[in-house]
Amino acid sequence: MKVNTYIEILQRRLAPFFNFKSPKEYTLPLQLVGELNATNERYLLVRKFNIYTINNDEYLFVQSFNEPITQITLSTYISWIKTKMQTLKPRQNHMTSSYILVLVSEFPVSEESINYITTFKYHKDYFLTLKGWSDLALIIVDLTNDKIITNKFGKKASVNFKL
Repeated sequence: MKVNTYIEILQRRLAPFFNFKSPKEYTLPLQLVGELNATNERYLLVRKFNIYTINNDEYLFVQSFNEPITQITLSTYISWIKTKMQTLKPRQNHMTSSYILVLVSEFPVSEESINYITTFKYHKDYFLTLKGWSDLALIIVDLTNDKIITNKFGKKASVNFKL
């Protein structure tokens, strides 16, 4: 499967859930940028008596490569996402923010990169988790071998990116 075909399929699959933005406003090259804001509320008998409200956000960043994904490429995108996570200002009732970085490659992923991806973990607390937390889900799609490589946080989200 070609990269552009996969990106189109991915965009159609995720369109009901994500609001897609223009990727031109970001410093790194990105093909697909999406945002999902979900709010959960619990009431006591009527809506006027709100017990609690929780906001869960997901931020999706997708980029494809027609060359092998190197360690330098991985570290560049990961440090960029970490910076975005550090600058997040949690709004009222914020619980979680998931940052999903999907890198799509037409070339096989090296063993060194696979080991790095599977052991990678990044978690950010806001005000000792009282204002929520963020996790970074790292997903690499290897189109030549029809494989998806993820870190721990990316396992649950990887269902949406299967070929």
